[in-house]
Amino acid sequence: MNDSAIGQRPYGLRSALALAAVLAAALPSMKAARAAEPDATIVSCYDAPRKLVTHTLAYACKGEVVSPAREAALDRERRSHIEANVTELESDRVTGKRRLIGTGSGFYVGFGGELLTNDHVTNHCEQLTATSDQGEKQLVTLVATSSQSDITLLRTGARPPGVARFSATPDLSDGQKLAVVGYPVYGLPTRLSTLTLAAMAPVDPMFSLPESRVGFHAAIRHGNSGSPLLDRAGDVVGIVNAASDTPQIRRTTGRLVTDIGIAISYSTVLHFLAANGVKPLFGGGQHEEETPEALHEKARSFVVQIGCWAPARSIGNRKAATSLP
Repeated sequence: MNDSAIGQRPYGLRSALALAAVLAAALPSMKAARAAEPDATIVSCYDAPRKLVTHTLAYACKGEVVSPAREAALDRERRSHIEANVTELESDRVTGKRRLIGTGSGFYVGFGGELLTNDHVTNHCEQLTATSDQGEKQLVTLVATSSQSDITLLRTGARPPGVARFSATPDLSDGQKLAVVGYPVYGLPTRLSTLTLAAMAPVDPMFSLPESRVGFHAAIRHGNSGSPLLDRAGDVVGIVNAASDTPQIRRTTGRLVTDIGIAISYSTVLHFLAANGVKPLFGGGQHEEETPEALHEKARSFVVQIGCWAPARSIGNRKAATSLP
């Protein structure tokens, strides 16, 4: 052991003894401070004006502290109130007293009111509606569907405000500037479509997509099913129908992929329309790039939200249908 080490030991001992003396002197005041601390117990606190029970610290409760039995009774009362209000809201001229169990997106492809969406958006619905950005809701009828292609053809009873045009030269698109326009808000009949910028995904063997599908980079969410995939000019090059299976890809490859969407290919959509007697419109073949704002404004005239409706029943038994992605 060297001299410097020997010199440090007495210094450390003296410091420890001094610290112990300070703590001993402070102990009574520390105990008093702890006694003065507020109660950290979690309670059920009822806010009567808002008719809401929250779980919070006892000292922070500004309302009534209620028992578990009282909390359960208040919850039943709140659910009954919501159910009554929801039933009243659903009693309108279009859907009657039916309840909304799922939403997707769609777009007009003919001036006769023909529009496209996904089969998985419509195959579990008693009634279907199409709602524009202006909030105009119409009943739609199912004309044809293909579960294999995941495409459904619907028709409204009125002339649409706009009709989508398909790209005349999809092979000339570089795929780097695409867009998805739809209603990615599950379960809420929003009146505001959104635009999501996208780009074609490079060929990657981990996806193993069939020829009828194409991959693209974009944040796809519930409600985007049936949205048109548009090129830079705002012309259709596919229909969104899924998002990549992130957990499965993580399990098989170890990679975390969260921004890959999947669309029904251009040729598959055109074959479906031809088989059902619908002649699509085509763009001028000029790939002049629209600004995102102009592209959204163009698309919102032909993109609608598809509503999936079922008979009304108890709110406690509701099982919302999942519109994927």
